[in-house]
Amino acid sequence: MFIWRLAHNSLPVKSNVARRGVLLDTICPMCKRLDEDCGHLFFKCKYVKKCWRLMNLEGARVELMKCQSGKETIQKLWELDKTIQLNVVVLLWRWWSARNKVNDGGRMQSEAEIQSSVTFFSMEKAYDKIPRNVMWWALDKHKVPTKYVGLIKDMYNNVVTSVQISDGDTDDFSIRIGLY
Repeated sequence: MFIWRLAHNSLPVKSNVARRGVLLDTICPMCKRLDEDCGHLFFKCKYVKKCWRLMNLEGARVELMKCQSGKETIQKLWELDKTIQLNVVVLLWRWWSARNKVNDGGRMQSEAEIQSSVTFFSMEKAYDKIPRNVMWWALDKHKVPTKYVGLIKDMYNNVVTSVQISDGDTDDFSIRIGLY
């Protein structure tokens, strides 16, 4: 939903809210320097630029900033490498969340805090995809003692879980890939 709203310029950034007739201060809540529109908030604000640089995504930021519309921005985003796509989408979302907290009177997160949350999410997604046989191979290659490898394998043997939903839990299902 967030990406769709970004593509259609329907996120409630201050300039969009003002355009709908609401009287409010349109200054960016993050830098307090320029009017807040999506281009400024996500690509030009001096603080978001620091986040992009800290995450080694400056090249992607510059390319996306050149786009003339939200739809063009998202189309350009889908042309990027999958890993960069994930990091950009998570960065945009985390920046939007941080902006909303500041807009609500909360503390502004540092660039390092934003980067850490994006990195954690990306690593979590990466660990979800690691085939177990690759993990066993890596432990063997690094000469981890057999008894420890056996203990680790036991932790991953016959693992089942369920998901809590509004009307109870789902049926149990096996987890056969990824680390946890």
